[in-house]
Amino acid sequence: MSVPARPFDSFVIFSVMRSGSNLLERYLAQYDGLACLGELFNPVFIGRKGQTVLFDVSCDTARHNPAALLDAIAAAQPDTVNGLRYFPEHVPEAMQVLLEDPRCAKIILTRDPLSAFVSLSIAQFSDIWLIGSEKDRLPLSVPLSLGAFEVYKAQHERYFAQIEAGLAATGQAALRIDYTDLGDMTRINDLAMALGAKAPRKTLQASIKRQNPAPLHAKISNYAEVYAALGLPAPETLPEAEPLSQNESQVKWVWPRHYYVCDHRPLAFAPLIENTKQPLTAWLSLVPSELRTGLKLGDVQDWAARNKSAHVISVLHHPLDRLYAAFMNKIFSTAPDAFQKIRSILETRYQIYLPRNAQQIDRETYTVEDQRTAFHQFLLFVAANLAGETDIRQDCSWQTQAALADIFAQIMPITHFLRVEQLDHDIPELERALDIPPIWAGLKTFRHRPFAFDLAEIYTDQTEALARAAFGEDYARFGFENWRPGYAAFDVSLPSSA
Repeated sequence: MSVPARPFDSFVIFSVMRSGSNLLERYLAQYDGLACLGELFNPVFIGRKGQTVLFDVSCDTARHNPAALLDAIAAAQPDTVNGLRYFPEHVPEAMQVLLEDPRCAKIILTRDPLSAFVSLSIAQFSDIWLIGSEKDRLPLSVPLSLGAFEVYKAQHERYFAQIEAGLAATGQAALRIDYTDLGDMTRINDLAMALGAKAPRKTLQASIKRQNPAPLHAKISNYAEVYAALGLPAPETLPEAEPLSQNESQVKWVWPRHYYVCDHRPLAFAPLIENTKQPLTAWLSLVPSELRTGLKLGDVQDWAARNKSAHVISVLHHPLDRLYAAFMNKIFSTAPDAFQKIRSILETRYQIYLPRNAQQIDRETYTVEDQRTAFHQFLLFVAANLAGETDIRQDCSWQTQAALADIFAQIMPITHFLRVEQLDHDIPELERALDIPPIWAGLKTFRHRPFAFDLAEIYTDQTEALARAAFGEDYARFGFENWRPGYAAFDVSLPSSA
């Protein structure tokens, strides 16, 4: 009996969505002698999204006669080992045809089910399934439903069990690879050569990027509620997430879900600063129009297409007010939501002296001068951090408003920047322009609880100079003058009749 010139005529990657099959396929396609044709048995397209005919075989024909498509591919490309990806959602009749063909290599690509489920949830929420550049990475967290995960896990266990049963019945062995092996050049070369590639490769081009590189606990917004049921480590035992790049930190904050849009009026709100969100959303909730938030990218784009002359508003704070709020809430504070690890690092590297208990300040042992020095050191840190000169994450708490606005501009640009100290004038003007009943004047304004030290107590010319060094772009773009006491942050309460 003659030995075949190659071990297989075709191959299939059996996997589930968000397990790295796209990346593996693109790697294998770079080998001489291999060809990858995508999701050949997707019920709505052949191979690639939007493609409904391949080698004169229609999508409808492929669904009812999978062998017809496979034969057409083999006839059109006889000199290559032709591959495809197969998921549980694909045409079920095709699985049996593939499993019964001993000349079709079976690759089983697996990934930890929980990681795959979380990645799938993020892709479904964002409606972004592939990225080709680091600048497109949009990390975020999503809530995890324990019930939905159990259903998902059971379905995919049945899927892989069916594959294993088919292999056992026909006496075939699978080529197995895990998601964690996709960065191993040796493993990819071994797999390609086993399929029938003509030669190994020294390098591979990755045309797509990993979308969600953060640790699992950082991608599950309700981690504290579900970790025990999933057998995961307790939150307090986990290290801080790896620092995000500047772009990742920015995009995480200005993700499309942060927009607030009015369905029946050309009005939207893009919050740059957390403590401005409450008063503006309170006002918007009373505008005669359905208010929506938590949107997907496509939802925002659809809304913008319907409202081409919309007022997309945001509120600016003086850079020093923003920086001081970040310092007091995230560094000076010892509350649970403060950044205790970064606080410790700054105390060591920047010689920042801070009180052990920020809730109980003794002004004789921790003085106004101590506070001024600590804040000045923080401003030096922010300038270095935003310049990329530190190994600490660039948190959205101290990102410039200009940088955040630039990221919003990639989704739906802000058209009107309002000043927090001028809202009592600007919001009524906006109400008149958009024929909105006078609502803002009926809201009750109140200041946030004052900080242990007011900014006015520690402000000097040096404070201003350091703020300008850190937030120069905000001063220049938005025309801020030197700081003076004003309304740095406030809330509103709804009128009693609301």
